[in-house]
Amino acid sequence: MAAKKLVLPKAWYLDTVERLVREALPELLGQLAAGTAWRYVYALVIWTELKEGVRYLHLNDRLSSEAGKQLAARGERYLLANLAKSPVMEIEPLIDHVGKAYEALRRDQGITGPWQRNNVTGAALETAVQALINEICGVLPTRSPDLRKLRGFELAPRGYHSRPDLILFSAQDFRVLLSTKWTLRKERLGTFLHEAYFYRQRRSDLQVAFVVNEFNLSVLEWLLEDPLVDRVYHVHKPMLMKIHEPFAAGTSVSAQALLADGRTPKPAPPKGESRTQEPRATMNVDARQRQEVKDYQRWLNVRERLFDLSDLFADVEILKAAGAKGATRDEAVPEDEASIAAEKAAES
Repeated sequence: MAAKKLVLPKAWYLDTVERLVREALPELLGQLAAGTAWRYVYALVIWTELKEGVRYLHLNDRLSSEAGKQLAARGERYLLANLAKSPVMEIEPLIDHVGKAYEALRRDQGITGPWQRNNVTGAALETAVQALINEICGVLPTRSPDLRKLRGFELAPRGYHSRPDLILFSAQDFRVLLSTKWTLRKERLGTFLHEAYFYRQRRSDLQVAFVVNEFNLSVLEWLLEDPLVDRVYHVHKPMLMKIHEPFAAGTSVSAQALLADGRTPKPAPPKGESRTQEPRATMNVDARQRQEVKDYQRWLNVRERLFDLSDLFADVEILKAAGAKGATRDEAVPEDEASIAAEKAAES
């Protein structure tokens, strides 16, 4: 007997997110505004994952490694202190609200067993950004539109590229392509950038931006430096910078040396003599210091070039002032949300 299939009503994600944003979450998180929208994204989307009997915040895809677990622990400490209106002792009651609503919908339809978290995460993040732009800026982006119905893409090859995550704003007033990614795997960046190139080749005036929750600075730096990408917005840039703060856990090299890029020259040997081989222990320290300098330079580069989610709302207001109009509610949501979510998850 075939397993019972979930029936997901049209606009279920948007209806669910709007209800949570307007009714349930303000009491927990405080009033919604551009500066507090990050709280709503995390409350809606983020979840914990069980690893070796311990629950870790899913900030990254590396929870099998000790470094990934430590990063998740630092992130959880930050959220315990900052996510709610006042510090809390437990994170679970504050987070995964879309996931919990999805699980309740499954129960209501008599469906049991595991479900694909990636599908729900991708759809929840897309819809969270879509709904928050509408709540804060008063214009509704279009989610997962049919590529061939967008102005300038009517003759695009069928199946050549997947649906965009979000566009600002409607199919006929299509100015910005907004790709939303909870995490970014470096091996997938080439695909995302190839898609950006495809869009730009057909519409040179199109702006390409990303909204991400990636916490790997190396991956973020890679994306930030690509000329095809106009903006990269992080769900909460202050949290990213804080949990990677160079001097928070101490380093083997002084802050002064890092600020000087670690370029203190070594004295030259006397004329006629060669530089002596350094003891291995000293060489290991130097290698560690060079890595710390490199990490610090990356942290500075990301801090300088990365935008915060609050900047997205300011940019949307600029587009509004230039005459951009939002999509209608019927245009703004896909017809078959379950199939599209599964399709995107398979590609990511």
